[in-house]
Amino acid sequence: MDKIIVINKPIGLTSNDVVQIIKKSFGFKKVGHAGTLDPNASGVLILGINHATKLLSSLLLDDKEYIASIQFGYSTDTYDMEGKITNQTNKKIVVDKITNHINNLLQQTIIDQTPPLYSAIKKDGKKLYEYARNNISVQIEPRKVKLLEANIISFNFESQILEIKLKVSKGFYVRSFANDLGLSLDNYATLIKLIRTKSGNYSLEDAIDFDFSKYMNNKKLDT
Repeated sequence: MDKIIVINKPIGLTSNDVVQIIKKSFGFKKVGHAGTLDPNASGVLILGINHATKLLSSLLLDDKEYIASIQFGYSTDTYDMEGKITNQTNKKIVVDKITNHINNLLQQTIIDQTPPLYSAIKKDGKKLYEYARNNISVQIEPRKVKLLEANIISFNFESQILEIKLKVSKGFYVRSFANDLGLSLDNYATLIKLIRTKSGNYSLEDAIDFDFSKYMNNKKLDT
């Protein structure tokens, strides 16, 4: 079989885990994916099977759509719930400030975004999370990304949780967006839930719900 398939990746597996599981389960010779999805995120993961892996490089360039839940009041070193808390505050954010800031971001054609230290981006031949795990200081260069659309779904003032739909360019880190959003509003923020709902022309409605339950134990940070 030489084709593109879409998997609904569950929370708890790395993108590479999914690739290896699908490859071994069906005996495919080659399997690759078009864009890493963090272990704590779920949703659309595009896989190329056998000769269709040649199509993945072009699919990597596609825009992505996410639904993100962001908690204000604290930040972590990974920018999500898996990390150690680095800052906290009791200050409350109001939705008008969030809306105004996001509207300003949407006016910018290009955004300079610094990727999380805990990520698989390579620096001098090593992945950034390798530096982080060994407590080695490293300079991370900002990357040019685009925030194409942003629509607030809900905001709970009491819990300080924002749910937002984002359409973004290749290379955009929603974890960084959450962290930067908190700092820009004189607060702190952490990504607590992330669902990729679309990648290019492929959506969650196209995805296969493969039973990954027996593979869910003892998973490590995505590589």
